[in-house]
Amino acid sequence: MTGATGFIGRATVPYLLGKGHSVTAWVRDVETATNLLGEQVNILGPDQKSNQLELTPDVKTEIASSDCIINLSGRLLAGIRWNKRLKREFENSRIGVTNMLLEALQQPSSKVKILISASAVGYYGDRKSELLDEQSSRGTGYLSKLCKDWEHSALRAENLGVRVCILRLGVVLGREGGIIKQIALPLQAGISSYLGSGKQYLPWVHLMDVIKAIDLCIEDPRLTRSINCVAPFPVTAKQFGQKLQETTRAKITLGIPSFALKVLMGEGKTVLVNSQNATPQKLLELGYQFDFPKVEDALNHEFINQEVTISYSRGTDPRISSQQPSSKNNKTGQYTLKTQAYLKGSPKEIFSFFISPLNLGLTTPSWLDFKILSMPQELKAGALIVYTIKLWIFRLKWTTQIIEWSPENYFVDFQEKGPYTLWFHRHEISSVGPNLSLMEDTVTYKVPFGIIGRIIHKILIKSTLIRIFRFRQSVIRELFQ
Repeated sequence: MTGATGFIGRATVPYLLGKGHSVTAWVRDVETATNLLGEQVNILGPDQKSNQLELTPDVKTEIASSDCIINLSGRLLAGIRWNKRLKREFENSRIGVTNMLLEALQQPSSKVKILISASAVGYYGDRKSELLDEQSSRGTGYLSKLCKDWEHSALRAENLGVRVCILRLGVVLGREGGIIKQIALPLQAGISSYLGSGKQYLPWVHLMDVIKAIDLCIEDPRLTRSINCVAPFPVTAKQFGQKLQETTRAKITLGIPSFALKVLMGEGKTVLVNSQNATPQKLLELGYQFDFPKVEDALNHEFINQEVTISYSRGTDPRISSQQPSSKNNKTGQYTLKTQAYLKGSPKEIFSFFISPLNLGLTTPSWLDFKILSMPQELKAGALIVYTIKLWIFRLKWTTQIIEWSPENYFVDFQEKGPYTLWFHRHEISSVGPNLSLMEDTVTYKVPFGIIGRIIHKILIKSTLIRIFRFRQSVIRELFQ
C-alpha cells in the first residue's frame, strides 16, 4: 500500500488486517509510519526520512511478491494556493509513484493480480448539474488532466494481466481528515460554512464506504477500470453547510464568495467550487449497500457521540486495586470516562493485540503526533512506556506504567508523569459468547489548575478525549470485525 499513513490509508489498514490480510506499507518516513501503523504492518522505506518514495531493489521485490497493490499516494491539493512547484509535487506523488509501481510490476517474478489506484471526480471537471457516471466524458482544466494522466498510468498494468480498479473519489467525510478536519476550528466556534455560490454539487462519500469499496475491489472480479466512489445522494455545497450546522448545532452558516477564494487560493479554488453531480453507477449495479447513503447519516455518525461517556465523579475508582502502591491508591479522581465495544474473537485473541506497545500508535489519531521514546519488548506488570503527544500547540511527554496485568482478562495503565494530576485506565476484556468478547474501558482522571482546569476541561479537554476514544474504538472494531 502507498499512502498508508494518510487519511484514507490509515483507516484502511486496520480494516484489511481485520479481514486477515497481510499489509506492507511503502513509505517515505519509516519512523513515523511505525508509530502510526503498529507492529502488524510491514514497513518499507529509506533508512532516513525522504521527500519522496524510493524504488529500491528490496521495494521492487516486495511489490512483485504481493497479490494486490493499493495506491493511495497523492499530495494534498485542496485548501492551498497552487504554484509550479506544488503542481510538480501533485504530479510526482500521483503519476510518478504510479509509474514506479508499474516498473516493479514489469518484473517476470510479479504475482500481483489487482491494482487499486486512487483518482478523483475532478476527472469530470466543472459540469454543473449534469449527471455523471463512469462512462461520462473527461472535463477540462488542470485537475481533469491530472486525473486523466494518473489513471492512464495505472491502466497500463492491464497489459501485464493485472485487473485495475480506479477509484474516482469524491469528498471523503471523516472526523480525522479531509474537509471536516479543515473546517474544525470554525465549527468549534459555532460557524458552519460553504464555498462559492453554494449551488455546486458536492460529490461526498463517507470514509467507511471508501474502505468497503476498496475491499469490494479486492473480492469482486467484476469491478474493473473507473469506479465512482461517491454516495448515491449528492448535495449542493450550501445544503452540506446547512446539514453540518444542524448536526453540530453551529450558530450560523456562512458562505465564502468565489472572489475571496480566488484571492486566497488562486487556481487552487477550482477544486473547492467545481460542480460534479457524480453517481456510483457501478457500485449500485453490483448491489453494494452504502453504510452512509445520505449526508445527514454520515455527519450524525461523525459528530453525535453515543459511545463514550464522561461524568463528574469525585472520589477513588472503586475498582482500583488495593495491590497498588498507596501513593497511587490514595489519589482521588475527578472525572470518569467509560466506553465499551463488542468484538469478534476470544479474549485471548484480542488481548494479544495489546501486548506490543507499538500498537498504541495505530489506535491514536494522527493529529496527536504520537511518538514512542522508549518501551519494553512487550507489556507486562511494571513495564514503562515513555512517549510524546501533541495537544493543540503543546508537545507533551507522558510516562505510563502498567501496574496490573492479567492476560486475557484486564490490565491497568497509570500515568507516572504527564499532563494530568491523575490518569488511571483500566481495560477489561470478557467473553460474552462463542467468538464474541466485550471490551470495556474505564478511565479515572483529574485535571490540574483547579477551577481554571475545570473550565478548560469543559471547553476543550472533554471533547478531545471523546474524539480520541471514539477513534480508538473504531480502529479496534475494524481489527476485530
